[in-house]
Amino acid sequence: MPQHQSISYLLAALLGTQLSGQSTLIAPKAAVTVGNSNNNIPFSWYPSRYQQAFAYDAFDATRPQLLRSVALRMAPPHGTGAYGGQTVILSAWMALGATDVNGMPASPGNLSTTFTANLDPATTQQVILKKAISYPKLNHYGFGLVFPFDNSLAFAWPGATGKRALVAEFRVYGNSNGNNYFTYPLDLWDGRRSSTGTYAQNSGYAGCKSVHQTLVLHQSHTSELRVGSQNHMLLGHGWADGLTAAGLIGFRAQPPVKLPGTSCVIAQDVTFLVFGRSSGLNGYTKIPLPIPPDQSLGNASFYSQMAWLERGANSLGITTSLSLMQTIAPGPDPNPQTGQVIANGSSPTVQPDTLLNGGTVRNRGYVFAFRDY
Repeated sequence: MPQHQSISYLLAALLGTQLSGQSTLIAPKAAVTVGNSNNNIPFSWYPSRYQQAFAYDAFDATRPQLLRSVALRMAPPHGTGAYGGQTVILSAWMALGATDVNGMPASPGNLSTTFTANLDPATTQQVILKKAISYPKLNHYGFGLVFPFDNSLAFAWPGATGKRALVAEFRVYGNSNGNNYFTYPLDLWDGRRSSTGTYAQNSGYAGCKSVHQTLVLHQSHTSELRVGSQNHMLLGHGWADGLTAAGLIGFRAQPPVKLPGTSCVIAQDVTFLVFGRSSGLNGYTKIPLPIPPDQSLGNASFYSQMAWLERGANSLGITTSLSLMQTIAPGPDPNPQTGQVIANGSSPTVQPDTLLNGGTVRNRGYVFAFRDY
């Protein structure tokens, strides 16, 4: 028996008494309930080679567990029973992450493009020999696509205390669809996606009028209103070209303060100012306001208002926009829970065993259930 298998079985024996029964670990834990995307590669694609790594703390529980099967589920809204019925030929391996990938332990954030470089040879174990597996037609969102390990094999996962990544590798050799791709949308987590921020008008003040008797405007840059965005800006219209503009930034609402001799109002506190200049006949104004890459800023709010210096607009020559309460969206996770290495074939004749390298994708991967039964 190879040494790595001896080690796995020894660990299995040592852990067996406390890990008996039917237990499941789900990873990545950010998608325990449901993922946020779907994909077909490699499980219903041309012949391909695929690895997915999971950080040691990416599971919904930290305990060690013997792994005897893995399972996937359909992605909403595709759990209708409309997909499936095909047979796929595949094999699978499990391993702990290599201890040295570019000077660091393998993790979803630093995977090598070379498949073997991500695997710890001492723990690498083929758990499914090349075989045909029938895909069920699933009319639910449970983990119904099951890949049982061969001959009651068990892979010993040490849990979070081991602080080692878990790597699963699949090689897909072909399918009953002539080795061409078919649709079987499996649940996937894409942590690269970051939501957009939100905003609401602060107070009933709608802004005052420019020289042209048009209300000056302030808009939220919601697509960039997230942690770590270096492209976020304050946006507005002063309705004249070349005006000096200011962005008023604060952190609490306050009773409106009317500027003397005008109908213009400061509708928030002002902690600091940022400056810019309007452009074009509509006075389009973009003032950079980068958001630091500090995850603690996720869901934090600030207040913003814009002002322009415009001679003749009123006795002070100042116009002010409405005030917005803006809420910052969390940014992408800087510590990925999962990551992929993909060599997806582009024809029915690809031989996955000959694919030695693939492309890496951080913070993205299928939602797996790792089961002890």
